[in-house]
Amino acid sequence: MSPAGAPRPAGRGRAVPPDPAPVIPARPADAGAAVSGPAAEHGPKAPGPRATAVAGPAGAVSVTPERRTAVAVTVVTITRTRPALLARALASAQTQSPPGGFEHLVVADDCEDTHALLRGRELPQNVRWLLAGRGPGEVSGPGRSSRLRNMAVRISESPWIAFLDDDNEWEPDHLTSLLECARRTGHRAVHSQLRMFHPDGTPYLEQLDPWTADEDAARAEYARMRARGVVAPGTCVRRDRLDPLGAPDPVVSVDTGEWLLARELLLRLPFRDDFDAADEAARTGEDDKLAADLRRAREPVSCTGLPTLRYYLGGYSNNFASAFDPTFSWRA
Repeated sequence: MSPAGAPRPAGRGRAVPPDPAPVIPARPADAGAAVSGPAAEHGPKAPGPRATAVAGPAGAVSVTPERRTAVAVTVVTITRTRPALLARALASAQTQSPPGGFEHLVVADDCEDTHALLRGRELPQNVRWLLAGRGPGEVSGPGRSSRLRNMAVRISESPWIAFLDDDNEWEPDHLTSLLECARRTGHRAVHSQLRMFHPDGTPYLEQLDPWTADEDAARAEYARMRARGVVAPGTCVRRDRLDPLGAPDPVVSVDTGEWLLARELLLRLPFRDDFDAADEAARTGEDDKLAADLRRAREPVSCTGLPTLRYYLGGYSNNFASAFDPTFSWRA
């Protein structure tokens, strides 16, 4: 989304989480290579390819990955304080069967309940996780989310990266259809579309933009998106897309969970972790900034046309009723 007061393309008014302090771990090319990350502990316990770690100084961890089988996609999930939802996301990821296989990298953001869940259950062999600790002053928000996403991209080795937020799910053909789209088009950035649900699982059918707090403004934004073919009455399907530069009244609306992105592209165009008062007012999220960067770079983008992301409302970008996390800050 554009800063408050500027004309904005048709898109979502979600917040962009402020990234934690920048963490740029070295890429683990081989077993035994050490990478540094923001953490107090790494700890795979279940059998299968994992990473073991030795706790280092506050805010850092030394991680020694074991040799893993090469896979086509790394699925990244950033999670904090929602172990029940994480369990659902883990199960959803395991319904995927993309050609070339996938691994699921779970980054637990300084949360003992999540740590206990990951430590205490036998996970599928393609799941590994790390616990990212926090140093003084580090808080939840778009900036921290971006930094943790960037860290996960750097320590992954797969050619493709997908992001599954801990409160969302995918249809079983999500990754397969995205890889097919990338193969067919040759593009490094491809995305799906989504179905939107209330937290209780009922379809979101309200004719209001859920990322806009004021009801009149939310109604107007819904009407705008309806005119652009993104939403329609009577369905929870959202036809997200990323219109190119120069398009009149462009739609710039792709959720992080809809993307499949080449790792090499994300290394060149990482998630931005700079957020200010204008971003907070406009509820600009990290996916909004990534979309803007892709457009500016004129990166070719394709869409599967399939609503394979099950997007659940209730996160900080559309929760106006209560604090998402007591440590949350847009600009930290």
